[in-house]
Amino acid sequence: MRIAAVGDLHCRADTRKTIASALAGVDSEAQCLLLAGDLTDHGTAEEASWLAEELSRLPLTKIGVLGNHDYESGQETIVKQKLEEAGIRILDGEPMALGDDVGVAGIKGFAGGFEHAQLQRFGEAPLKAFVDACIAEELKLENALFQLRTRVRIGLLHYSPCRPTLEGEPLEIFPFLGATRACPAPSTNCARPRSSTDTPIAARCAAPRAEASRSTTSRFQSCGGWRSPSAISPSICSDFSRSAPVSPP
Repeated sequence: MRIAAVGDLHCRADTRKTIASALAGVDSEAQCLLLAGDLTDHGTAEEASWLAEELSRLPLTKIGVLGNHDYESGQETIVKQKLEEAGIRILDGEPMALGDDVGVAGIKGFAGGFEHAQLQRFGEAPLKAFVDACIAEELKLENALFQLRTRVRIGLLHYSPCRPTLEGEPLEIFPFLGATRACPAPSTNCARPRSSTDTPIAARCAAPRAEASRSTTSRFQSCGGWRSPSAISPSICSDFSRSAPVSPP
């Protein structure tokens, strides 16, 4: 199965057509499109309707998660509803299997820092609540991955699960762009591996890292980071082959 991924679409009135042109042809290159959060710019019902209209033109499986921008207006439930009415499955701690070979577990993720610099649950109540929010996201991902019995499991997040994916961003804001706690991949970039077949895809990841991926093509380039919506381009397309050397989760 060939999977394309894109994040930070930031759909609004002046970018909706840019998004449509950027994604043109993706259905001829992939069987599934993953959407890694910040799908709208301010999380309004109108923006969600515009995006739903554009994405509904693509005849392939579409799976996504929401990002922090999608929560901005307090209408995240409506945003999710409008996208799902257009055939886009929005995950928030749920698993979704694409046959026997590939499964997706999706969460928004949260901030908190990486490796030895992770924020700890200590001190004032607001700080503890912040860390609790990160832990809650981690537990949702753990549970969703556990439920998948596919040969390859993909963790789909908006917030970054590992520090190296944030290269190019100001170092000072790294702790606000993701957290190691939510990392699903077996890599020196991620401190908490689950399985040799787990693959992280996040809005600020440069590329998925998959031991189970047989080949990767650069036909779709990464669009991670705080990039302007006018510069959006679809992301990596990975071929998860039946012949790939994988082990059961």
